[in-house]
Amino acid sequence: MPVKLAAAANISDWVNLKSYAHLLIIFYKAAVGTPSTNTLTVADSAQKAILWVIEARAYDFDETNGFNCVRANLADVDDVEQLGCLLYVLGEPRQRDTPMLNPSVLA
Repeated sequence: MPVKLAAAANISDWVNLKSYAHLLIIFYKAAVGTPSTNTLTVADSAQKAILWVIEARAYDFDETNGFNCVRANLADVDDVEQLGCLLYVLGEPRQRDTPMLNPSVLA
């Protein structure tokens, strides 16, 4: 659900990709205001309604050291009234034949 980005930093759940090979992170924000510094910053995006899609593949993670989780956060935009939301879309389940065996991916 959309949240007020000015309320506080909105910390998402961790997504575990042990059981999935593909993840889309979808971020939507409404137009208005100027965001504070973020990890992903696109010039001139503050006043626009934006839809960003970030693709992640499980094999892009540091499997050697056992890293298979990811999370994205919606930053606090100070006192600027702005709505935004973050969605995770999983793909390529490892247990395709028996999807009920795939555990929850949220941690």
